[in-house]
Amino acid sequence: MAAEISAMDKKPKGYDVLFYGDSIFETLRGTDKCRPCDKMRTRSSCAGVPAIFQRFFGRYRPGVMALAMDQTANLLWRLQNGAIPKKHQAKVSVLLIGTNDLTNCAWGATIQSVKELALAREEPGIVSRITQAVKLLQQGMPKTKVLVVGLLPRGTGTGKGVQNEYNDFSWPSHYTKSIASINSKLKTYAAQNRGKVSFVDCGKLFVKGNLLDARLMADAIHPTAAGWDKLAACLLPRIKALAG
Repeated sequence: MAAEISAMDKKPKGYDVLFYGDSIFETLRGTDKCRPCDKMRTRSSCAGVPAIFQRFFGRYRPGVMALAMDQTANLLWRLQNGAIPKKHQAKVSVLLIGTNDLTNCAWGATIQSVKELALAREEPGIVSRITQAVKLLQQGMPKTKVLVVGLLPRGTGTGKGVQNEYNDFSWPSHYTKSIASINSKLKTYAAQNRGKVSFVDCGKLFVKGNLLDARLMADAIHPTAAGWDKLAACLLPRIKALAG
């Protein structure tokens, strides 16, 4: 990805829109952990997702600098080591990161109250590192506007690598409180930095009653092509407005 950034910097024009994040955004490349992800039974298939990406965002010379399993600290390292263009500044940077921090902060907890306490303790660090990522993007590309995307809903038990049908699609899950808290803080941060930072929460699109919609998230965490169709439609007006 750093090589892609460097190669684009050598061209007359660079990226208009850059997407930074974890596996949710990496599927826009048609990969998971840099490998084709269409046949994995422990992830929502990304079949059709790159085509949706091009249909919605292709006009913006988009780039995807997202890597599965990345936590907020991993993204900070990448931003400090080649993931930000040096010559061409993107008009918009879209940032979605943090769900893997939640996955890993209480991996072995089996009691919901214990899990939720561990998640709550992690929240300030997640928010802090996301805002640090925003600042790094602004330092590297002062003219770039940053769109922070709220963490998406996810089911209890997701991230364990079980086959899709064995995930718990119940909503609320034990992630619900922390996701809501983090998103609220990010919304406030964006409001305090209006003009350069925006926030959008598209999470409600994936909830159907008291369940996550398995058609939109087959593994209760990663959007399918149908899910990405809705998510892209949610993001496009904000990106269009920011890109000018």
